[in-house]
Amino acid sequence: MVHHTTKLDTTKPEYNLRVQEEEKGNCKILPFSVSEDDAKSVNLRAMMQGDMRTICAGTYWKLIVDGLIMMSNTPSEVLDLREIVYQAKGQILINGLGLGVLLEMILAKPEVEHIEVIENSPDVIHLVGRHYDKEDKVDIIEGDAYTWKPPKGKRYDVVWHDIWPAIDEDNLEEMGTLHRRYGRRTYWQDSWGKLECLRLRRGGYR
Repeated sequence: MVHHTTKLDTTKPEYNLRVQEEEKGNCKILPFSVSEDDAKSVNLRAMMQGDMRTICAGTYWKLIVDGLIMMSNTPSEVLDLREIVYQAKGQILINGLGLGVLLEMILAKPEVEHIEVIENSPDVIHLVGRHYDKEDKVDIIEGDAYTWKPPKGKRYDVVWHDIWPAIDEDNLEEMGTLHRRYGRRTYWQDSWGKLECLRLRRGGYR
């Protein structure tokens, strides 16, 4: 799906995040801008490569951890969340806090009862998580997705895994581990970029 929009609706929660420009430890949150010319260049290259991930001009946020961009709120990354946003209801578990984009999107859904977020970086929790301290529906827990154990008997309606800095077919093995680990705890789960990772394994978009 190619994103052709050239203007952002900044009233949407995924673009109007609660974060600000700051850093702590090995983590930074920074704004960045994409010009119309930059967007055209990126999208032309994506079209020639058969890539579905495009961008539109605007101002965005990015989370940098250990020098790597872990997440941004560009349209392509927001579109990656459309299925989890559609599925979101009841009790939800999210592995990976990121910039809080998904939190903003699903908190607006009245059918969402409670959200637990597992994040292994205390610095990310400080920079992003503290803005959700007053949200009764949200608990942000410092922990590792691979070792954290939900309360005994706890079951979730939806589980989402989003702990990778980039889409890479090597992520599939880790996704499989997480899906097996949480499979009996949820009715529905998925991982960020899984379909695109599978496309890469099959030889790309062409």
